[in-house]
Amino acid sequence: TDRPALPSDTAQMPEAIVVDRAHDNRFTTAELNVLQARLAARGRQLELAEDAQDLVGRLRYAQALAIISPGVSFTATEVQAIQTFVDKGGRLLLVGDPTRYGILTDDYGDYAGLDSDATHLNSLAARFDLIFQADYLYNTVEYEGNYRNIRLTEMADGPLTGGLEQVVFYAAHSLISGQPALIAAGGDTRSSSSERAGDLPVAVLAADGAVLALGDLTFMTEPYNTVYNNDRLVSNIADFLSG
Repeated sequence: TDRPALPSDTAQMPEAIVVDRAHDNRFTTAELNVLQARLAARGRQLELAEDAQDLVGRLRYAQALAIISPGVSFTATEVQAIQTFVDKGGRLLLVGDPTRYGILTDDYGDYAGLDSDATHLNSLAARFDLIFQADYLYNTVEYEGNYRNIRLTEMADGPLTGGLEQVVFYAAHSLISGQPALIAAGGDTRSSSSERAGDLPVAVLAADGAVLALGDLTFMTEPYNTVYNNDRLVSNIADFLSG
C-alpha cells in the first residue's frame, strides 16, 4: 500500500517534476507510469522538457528534475543551470541502465562499439561527486530468475530505504562516489568491467541529500516494480522527489 509522506491535499496546485527528454533519453513515457501515479498521489505532476532551452526554463519553477539514461552529454551551461537548481533546494534524480545503450558506427557505417548512457550521465553527475560505471552487475550464485537480476539487502538507514528488506535491480550499473552507498550489492555480485565482487554501490545519495543516483531503471517499471520491496522503493523515491 502506498503511504505518501506528503498527502496530495496539502498542495493547492500540482507542483512540477520535470523529466529530461532533451538529450536523446533512452526510455518511453509509459515506463514512468508507476512513478507518475505515486507522484500524482502526492500532488505532483510530471512535465517533459523536450529541448535544452525548455529544460533550463522549467527549472525556474520545478520541484525536482529527473534525468534518465541520456544519449547525449550535457553542456557546461546546462550543468551550471542544474547545479544552481540543486543549490537553491531542488531535488535531482539521476538514473542509468546498462540495457539502454546506443550503437556506434565508423565512417563506413560498420559497428564500432556500444555507447553507454554512463558516459553522458557522468558529464553532469561528476559535478556532484558521482560516477556511473559503464558496466552491469551480475551474480551467478544467487539471483532472481536471471544472473543479471541481483538481489539487494545491504542498505543504509534513511527515508529512502524505509520499509525495505530486499529489492531487485535488473542489470544495474555500479556507482563510484565519495558518499557512502545508500544501497549496495554484496556477496557474490560482480561488476562486468572489473570482475570485482562485493561492496558495489547501486544507489547513492549525494549533495547533502539533494541528489539521488540509481544504477537501474527497470525495477520501477511494470511488472518489475511488484518484485519483493521494489514498489516500496518507488514510493520512497516519489517522496524524495516531492520534497
